[in-house]
Amino acid sequence: MKITTSEIRQIIKEETSKVLEDYDLKEQPVKETQMGDYAVRLSGDGSKMSIRPEGTGVNTAAGGKGFPIHIEDNTVFVYGNINDEDFTNKIDLSNAMEGGRMDEDYDMTDLTDRDPDSPMTDKERMMDQWTTDATKELFDDILTDAVVDLPTGERENLDGFLAALGNMVVTGGITNKDAMLLVRELSNAAKVAMARASANFIDEDYVEDQKFGGDMFQEKLKKVKGGYFVTSKSGKHLSKKPHRTKKAALAQLGAVEANS
Repeated sequence: MKITTSEIRQIIKEETSKVLEDYDLKEQPVKETQMGDYAVRLSGDGSKMSIRPEGTGVNTAAGGKGFPIHIEDNTVFVYGNINDEDFTNKIDLSNAMEGGRMDEDYDMTDLTDRDPDSPMTDKERMMDQWTTDATKELFDDILTDAVVDLPTGERENLDGFLAALGNMVVTGGITNKDAMLLVRELSNAAKVAMARASANFIDEDYVEDQKFGGDMFQEKLKKVKGGYFVTSKSGKHLSKKPHRTKKAALAQLGAVEANS
């Protein structure tokens, strides 16, 4: 006797219903609505949401019935291939929670005085893991993508360059002293390049803010469309037009404070 896929699904559905009844469990009612080009289905308790952009579907559902985007427990599952039953992307939203928002004040926790024998906190473990991952990413990227010229005129990535240079040292093609001079020259070049690149990381607004006392002046700056106004304690604007940058507004604020 041959059983079709549809019949198997029906059997599974019926057996599932029996189990739910045996344990006095009832499926939450589902609400489905159309929002523009999107069909949205929400479970009765609001804990699950499924979304179907117009024209899309999933492998395991009939046309116009499947939902390729599913959200549950702060996790997004995307079924990006209609010819595949499994999801193609899984996105964890736990780090997107508003409670974890960090203000752009670049604060760092001083861990230098912590007891080395005490267990690490969750944040310390996260910091340690992030540093490990970032270090590996940085050095792996440099080793495999940085192109270096060998004394022979050949070009290799840094990993290959070091291997070839080591071979030359061992076989007598170059002295260890000369080889180490080449390595140090590359090291110095990398230091200069990183210093130059990181100069673009500086937040000028933040630096100027700290020069003028940080949060002490925050209440006297008013951000508006087009820039910043410096205001009096009563809220009156001290200039006809807003300053385009926070740096310029802080400069006026500093002058006002100096003459007050």
